[in-house]
Amino acid sequence: MNTPHNLLSSCAAIWHWHQSQQQEPTNPIYTRAKRNDIARLSMLRNRMASQEADHKL
Repeated sequence: MNTPHNLLSSCAAIWHWHQSQQQEPTNPIYTRAKRNDIARLSMLRNRMASQEADHKL
């Protein structure tokens, strides 16, 4: 079963993988899609972090 913390760490793993893909060709469509992915990931990460904070209360 995925606890919020497990989900958060797998999210972080995806995030780091994304950062390591920076050497990809700078195709405008590709980079825009990737930027959207990263924005979505950071949103998810923030949501998970705030949920985790709620659980600790």
